Amino acid sequence: MSEQQVAREDRSRVRHRKRFVGRVVSDKMDKTVVVLVETLVKHPLYG
Repeated sequence: MSEQQVAREDRSRVRHRKRFVGRVVSDKMDKTVVVLVETLVKHPLYG
């Protein structure tokens, strides 16, 4: 295989993870931070 074919196969295997944007709600605990993440999801029946 050539280097180009190997590079194409490597890119096809890589799955991009979804990134979340959130807001810090609480950082009062010692090693824990509470983050609020809001998502909008279309209702399956009512749209």
